[in-house]
Amino acid sequence: MTVEPGWVPPETDTSKANIARVYDYWLGGSHNFRADQDAARTLIAVEPNTRSIIRANRAFPGRAVRFLATEAGIRKVSSTTARSAAKLSFPSGRRRIRGRCSAW
Repeated sequence: MTVEPGWVPPETDTSKANIARVYDYWLGGSHNFRADQDAARTLIAVEPNTRSIIRANRAFPGRAVRFLATEAGIRKVSSTTARSAAKLSFPSGRRRIRGRCSAW
C-alpha cells in the first residue's frame, strides 16, 4: 500500500488519472501521481507539442485580461480565472475582481 501525501483528500482515487492533475504534470507541477503521469506521457507520445500547447493555453487568459485593462479600458473583471486578474496591475492602481474559483 502506498502512503499518500497529507494534502490528498481521503476520497481521492490516485490510481485513476484526473485531467486537472494531468494538466498539473504538463505544467511541471508536483500535485500529480503515477496514473496522471502515465496519461500525460501517452498524449505526449501522440502529440509531441502537448506541453507547448498547454503553456500557450495557460498564458492566454493573462494576455487577454492585460489587453482589456490596458488597451480597451476595462476596469472591472468578472472571471473564474481570478488568479490571472488578481496579478494584473491596472494603470489607475484600482481594480475590481469578481468571481471565485472553487479550487482555491
